[in-house]
Amino acid sequence: MKYDESPTLNELKEEIREWAKEKGWWDPENRNPLELLMLITTELAECAEAYRDGNKICKKPGMIMYSEAEEELADVIIRVLHMAAEFNMDIGGAVQAKMNYNQSREHRHGGKKY
Repeated sequence: MKYDESPTLNELKEEIREWAKEKGWWDPENRNPLELLMLITTELAECAEAYRDGNKICKKPGMIMYSEAEEELADVIIRVLHMAAEFNMDIGGAVQAKMNYNQSREHRHGGKKY
């Protein structure tokens, strides 16, 4: 699917749902949410490894304009949206609500370092 404008998170979620079905990665009745969370964690670890290795240009076809870290963060987002699709989550609405909540919080949430 191609978009004239940037897609919303929920539009991307639906595209990922269709892709996952087409590629055999769709089994919402039997997927364990902890398994899906570990797949997300694995992608984050791969992003950290990209930085450890100097964050080189990605050599995969169609990805040479991006760094390896960008590629891995894209995988994180894809996995998050796949999980949101499998569990019928309104991830777009949740992100907007969370950003609204975060706007009401103190600077650095009251002094947190990170």
